[in-house]
Amino acid sequence: MRLVLSSLWLILLFSSFTNENNSEGMAWYERRSEGATGIQAKPDYILKALDYFQKQYDKGIDKEISGLYLMRCQIYVARFVETDAEKKKQRFEKTKILGEYLSKAYPSSAAIRFEYITGMGFWGELNGIMKCAKDGLLAKMKSQTEDLIHIDSMFNNAAGFKILGLLNIKAPYIPFILTWPSDKTGLKLVEKSLRYFPKDHGNNFYYAETLLKVGQKTRAKLYYNAVLSLPCRKELLLEDRAFQEDARKVLSKWKD
Repeated sequence: MRLVLSSLWLILLFSSFTNENNSEGMAWYERRSEGATGIQAKPDYILKALDYFQKQYDKGIDKEISGLYLMRCQIYVARFVETDAEKKKQRFEKTKILGEYLSKAYPSSAAIRFEYITGMGFWGELNGIMKCAKDGLLAKMKSQTEDLIHIDSMFNNAAGFKILGLLNIKAPYIPFILTWPSDKTGLKLVEKSLRYFPKDHGNNFYYAETLLKVGQKTRAKLYYNAVLSLPCRKELLLEDRAFQEDARKVLSKWKD
C-alpha cells in the first residue's frame, strides 16, 4: 500500500513559514537531496536538519514550525536514507504520534495535517492494509484528509483530493467495518487532483494507478509515460525520481 499511502507520494511541499529561529535547520533541509544517487540520499544534510529541529522542538522553540519540519525530516530519512524496514517503521511511527498532537494543537495548519496523513500512510504501508482497516487507521486517514480538504483543498497540488481518492480505491470493503470505499468515487477524486495540477508527478502516477485498478490499462500507460516525461523538480528531486522509478517498474512488466 503506497501513500495512499504515498504519497500516497507521498510527494513534500515546502512550508511558507520563514523564521530566523529555524533558518539554520531549514538551510540544512533544503540541501537534503545534494549528492543523492538515484533515490538514495546522502544522510549528512538531512540528519543535521533532523537533529536541529528535534532540539528546537524539545526546547519549545516555535513548535509549530520546528514540529512541522521535524515530521518532514523523519519522513524523508525513512524514505530515502533508511534501508531497514523496522527502522523505517519506527520513524513513521514517530511522525504519526507527533502529527496527531500537532494537528490538534494547530488545527488550521494544512502543512501539519498533510505530514500527519503522510506519516500514517507510510506506516500503514509497512503494517499491511487489512490490519490498518481493522485497527481504524484507514478511517482516521479518511477523516484527516477530509479535514485537509476543508482547510485548503489545493494544498500540495490538491493532495487532499488525491489521497481521499486513493483511500477509496485501495481500501478494502469490509462489512460492518469499512463500507465507504468506492472505485467510482476514487477515480473521480484522483482525476480532480490531476485536472488542477496536470504537471505533478504524483498526480499523474496515481491517476495511472487508479486507471489500472478499474481496468483501463491503455489509458493508464499514457499517464505512466507522462510521469517519465516530466522533469524532476529540484525541490522534490528524490520524490519525483521515486515516482519515475515506480512507473518504469510497472511499464517494464507490460509486453503489449
